[in-house]
Amino acid sequence: MAVFPEFGKSQIDPNTLEKIRTTRQLIEDSNPKILLAVDGDIRAENIRSVVDAGANFIAMGAALFGTDNYSKSIKRSRITATLI
Repeated sequence: MAVFPEFGKSQIDPNTLEKIRTTRQLIEDSNPKILLAVDGDIRAENIRSVVDAGANFIAMGAALFGTDNYSKSIKRSRITATLI
């Protein structure tokens, strides 16, 4: 969880990227097939840094559901994260 839960519209915790990097290293050392999912304030503007830190499964809520065009938001996020 990249934010403090239950506080809706929270911003990503500044320590999150380092936690993702540390967790990714633990995964690589034990079982690289494990997916590292991240949820909480993930949006097109920060998805690239989350993926670069080691996340390979992204959960997005408000960034998608808070828009009128889900398809456009998903495409923008994929392009930004270079997941397509």
